[in-house]
Amino acid sequence: MSKHSEWLSSLGMLCNQQKTEVVVFGNHGVREVSCGNQTIPESTHMRALWVWIDKVLKWDVQVENLIENCRSLGFGLRYLNRFLSQSEMRRILWSHFISKLTYGCPVWYSAISYDLRAKIRSIYYKQIRIILKDFKFKLNRSALANRLGVTNI
Repeated sequence: MSKHSEWLSSLGMLCNQQKTEVVVFGNHGVREVSCGNQTIPESTHMRALWVWIDKVLKWDVQVENLIENCRSLGFGLRYLNRFLSQSEMRRILWSHFISKLTYGCPVWYSAISYDLRAKIRSIYYKQIRIILKDFKFKLNRSALANRLGVTNI
């Protein structure tokens, strides 16, 4: 950690020790890491390029954070749906919702459980139903996706 701090200072940067945490991947025993006279706490997960990585390389934290973000976006989409046309809502869905939902998928989607995939599908189709105003579930999922012109997952 001292070498890291020295390297950062040579670049004109500082390491914020209050925000620094250590993640030890795998089930190894925890080694105490310190910088100067301060001990760096251990964390169970970290975020790298907006993808959450668990210390045992499970993607539950990623999916839960993703679902939470998508739920909050869903509230905004429901509100905007009152005032915008369907084509405008489709553009917003693509630019804000689907981009968040699919970011990093090639890395983590194939490794998650069926239950987590079902949660992602559920929140995805819920937003499509809101845009299409299909509150009585008249359309199945592929019909929803085709009608809005989005990918069926």
